[in-house]
Amino acid sequence: MACWTAHDRSVRLRHRLWIGTGIANADEQVGISRLPDTLRAQRHHRNLVARHGRRWVRNAYPDARKMFFAWLQQSADPFDLLDTARRILTDGTGKRPSPDLTLTMVFHPQVVTLAGLLAGREWERRAVATGPSPGSSSRSPSATSFSATSPRTARTP
Repeated sequence: MACWTAHDRSVRLRHRLWIGTGIANADEQVGISRLPDTLRAQRHHRNLVARHGRRWVRNAYPDARKMFFAWLQQSADPFDLLDTARRILTDGTGKRPSPDLTLTMVFHPQVVTLAGLLAGREWERRAVATGPSPGSSSRSPSATSFSATSPRTARTP
């Protein structure tokens, strides 16, 4: 039996199982009762969908994941979080999760938080209010512009 979940269904809260990214079948689901922040992140993710809409959070989540893991690759794991998590987590067959799956589960709270920032409109309002930074050309690839008629700004709060 293959498992498929939506972006906002990474954790089965009732059973405290990771069922999201990295899980191909039911036997691979990992018990995460020892990762309370990951359980809370699932609730937060669900609240983000209710607040901002499924489409906005679905679009923001992969970007947040890419950004966070790019930042993580540039730094070390000073507290050995990943090794510790791999020692305490097991899947349905008693095997330890892969390093990539462990990384995804342990840092899910941070990715969800970043997705919430990206899905929110506050950063967009600030960018529109302040305009381009001084000295930047409007043709600069790093300059961000928003149109009052863009579908993003036309959204109702």
